[in-house]
Amino acid sequence: MIRRLVLLFTALLCAASLHGAIADDSRTLVLVRGANGGDIKLTTTEVRRLFLGLPITKNGHTLSAAINHTDPLLYQVFLQKVVFMSSHVYERHLLTNVVRLGGQRPQSYTDPRELLNTLRERSDTVTFMWNDEINPDPAIVIIKDLWHGTIQ
Repeated sequence: MIRRLVLLFTALLCAASLHGAIADDSRTLVLVRGANGGDIKLTTTEVRRLFLGLPITKNGHTLSAAINHTDPLLYQVFLQKVVFMSSHVYERHLLTNVVRLGGQRPQSYTDPRELLNTLRERSDTVTFMWNDEINPDPAIVIIKDLWHGTIQ
């Protein structure tokens, strides 16, 4: 009987520690822009349209998207959880929207410093990042939480 209680207690401790490890893998994907652009609100639909190359105007300014290719996992999560497309389908939709509707293909960035400099210099540019990777930078502000969850 005591042996069973010890085994049960051990199993519960293992499950609790495993649950803590899973909770630590939680990430938040956020939409950011330069702080000098003023306060804007974007719906999830507007974010998807913007990253599909369609123009979105807020407070008299036409926004532009910057695709963050600095982290392949970040890009895949953005496509799956926000745009709801695979990278192949996303690229096809981008091309179609640019050709048929006269949209503009979002600029892609692989260098994080270049991306941050663009956000600081162009207040109409928005991009997506992991919340925990944004350094305390008064020149960059979070516009919207796009997704929160664990990555498996």
